[in-house]
Amino acid sequence: MARSIRTRSVYPIYRRQLEVLEVLDLTPGMRRVTLGGAGLRAHDADGAQVPEFRSTGFDDDVKLLLAHPETGLPTLPEQLDGRLDWSAESIELARTYTVREYDPAAGRVVVDFVQHTGGLAANWANSVRAGDRLDLAGPKGSAPLPDGLDWLILAGDETALPAIGRCLADAPAGLAITVVIEVAHPEHRQDLPTAADVDIRWLYRSAGSPGLAAAVQELGPRAGSGYAWAAGEANMLRPIRQHLRAYCGLTKDRVEIVGYWRQQEVTPNQPGAAARLHEITELLPPYAIRVAATLRLPGLIESGANTTAALAAATGADPRALGKLLRYLSTIDVVATTAPDEWATAAMGAVLAEEGPGAEVLDLRGAASRMDLAFAGLLGAVRTGSAAPFEGGVFTAAIESDRVLGDSRHDGVTTLAAYTAPLLPQRVDFSTATAVALAGEAAGVWADELLRAHPGLTVYLVGLPSALDRAVADVRAPGTVVRHEGSLFDGTFPAVDAIVLVDVLDEHADRDAVALLRRLAPAAETLLAVTQVLDESRRDEHDAEEDLRRLCLFGAGRRTAAELAALADAAGLAVSASAIGMSFDLARFTR
Repeated sequence: MARSIRTRSVYPIYRRQLEVLEVLDLTPGMRRVTLGGAGLRAHDADGAQVPEFRSTGFDDDVKLLLAHPETGLPTLPEQLDGRLDWSAESIELARTYTVREYDPAAGRVVVDFVQHTGGLAANWANSVRAGDRLDLAGPKGSAPLPDGLDWLILAGDETALPAIGRCLADAPAGLAITVVIEVAHPEHRQDLPTAADVDIRWLYRSAGSPGLAAAVQELGPRAGSGYAWAAGEANMLRPIRQHLRAYCGLTKDRVEIVGYWRQQEVTPNQPGAAARLHEITELLPPYAIRVAATLRLPGLIESGANTTAALAAATGADPRALGKLLRYLSTIDVVATTAPDEWATAAMGAVLAEEGPGAEVLDLRGAASRMDLAFAGLLGAVRTGSAAPFEGGVFTAAIESDRVLGDSRHDGVTTLAAYTAPLLPQRVDFSTATAVALAGEAAGVWADELLRAHPGLTVYLVGLPSALDRAVADVRAPGTVVRHEGSLFDGTFPAVDAIVLVDVLDEHADRDAVALLRRLAPAAETLLAVTQVLDESRRDEHDAEEDLRRLCLFGAGRRTAAELAALADAAGLAVSASAIGMSFDLARFTR
């Protein structure tokens, strides 16, 4: 997935308790709650140094930590160093909302709520009064509009209004902005002041307007450098994304589509242990869903190819075999039949129809699915402690020889790195360094953030040629970037002040990792490794899954603090680790 051209700043995440200062109904459809208090300023809380609240991006969001509707008490996530440890109940009681305004001088944060009945946040907003207290967390980061835009498209329903309003308020004078907003009634229209050259088109559902997607689809290509942002109900946004890409001439990195909510009926289902065991051990559903995602069946169905013959023609599949797949998909809520041999998307199919990270992860041609297929060798990996076979060879060799696999995996890791790399210059002082070497699949993203913070640095990117091609392309900040081709294990190493290994140790078995640390420790005064320390006291299904995935792919895995210390000790080093943020840790090795 392409990185956005918006430059993102990432912040450590802390809980804050704020006071409700004012409650105001902007329109019959929107209530504004203004929050403030000492929690916005830098302060100490339970031993943690909480920094001042920051929010500079128009679509920044915070987590509102609401009280349980029965007990009246919140269940707060545990505050760790710059991050939160969420329990199932604390996540269930949290709701995500846009920061509509932030005035640091006045110490005021504004959050707007769409007025409706039902829902935890809506009920809170409907009953809140000045003087009430509210815990919140975030924002986790901010991203301004891209520089050098000639035009901008903003679109959304009422849930996107706070972000659209803030974007217009912050937009530079003269920027050409087309805005399409859908609300329920004309009286829900808001005054949205701006210095930009703006064309706002209001749509009213009560008046039978054609809808947001249809209105956006009337927009055509335009000259110059553009960007588009749309948010609202997820199902409504799919044709908007397709139109902006296909007809407005915007590449992936210039289109941002955010599903704020989804129109669906949720039916609680809590199967017993035997039923759940049966469900999670079935092998066919994940394969069938991945085939559907790879063939783009849900998207094709929603685009009008809704018969087996039409889908077979569009995908090049055998009609008889495809019919069997569709019949099975209809039994697991991916597709549904509307008439004999006619198909529509069901609940899960509607999600798959969205072009985005979820669908890309399931595509069998992409790295994520191909890497997951290594789990077929889990038995051998557990017995031997070595990597499982990967497509007839080993994963590390396949990454170098298969350009499609390498590029797909790179897209995945750099998307995540964009949210973590900005934290490195905040956690490590590079002000006296003149040269830094970085290695790892996402090293270019981390190098980009270092150069933004320290433009005078010389950054060496170390790795094999194909990996360096991808890494160098990720560096957008001006500065000195030097390619240093070769394995980390042999050849000469550049003279640098610091070495940063980005997710490298977790991709090497213990013996190889020890050899690497021994080789690199004398090469620089500072040796750092970005890693993910496995906390056994907080057992998480996804952490454990990633641990096993890395075992199958590399014969390695996520290490506990004790295992990381043993690794350093075997290399004749000491190690200290601290959280960076976004579940990543920074290990510092010293001689």
